[in-house]
Amino acid sequence: MKAEIDGSLPMNKKHNLNKINYRKKKRKAYRDSTKAVKIAVLGMTQDQVSAFDSNQEAREDPKLCLKNQKW
Repeated sequence: MKAEIDGSLPMNKKHNLNKINYRKKKRKAYRDSTKAVKIAVLGMTQDQVSAFDSNQEAREDPKLCLKNQKW
């Protein structure tokens, strides 16, 4: 299925998709490295790391924030 879709896309669209995927991977790697530095420098516990991850996910997806709120 993916091969059929890739075959039907023009070259410039493939290039744009590759650029988008590259940027997403690069952004994720940067976030992961900064997270590791924050954890090491601040000496965060596992509970704090979990809370930090939850906050980061909530920032990325506002619907997730509303879903996870405790009423």
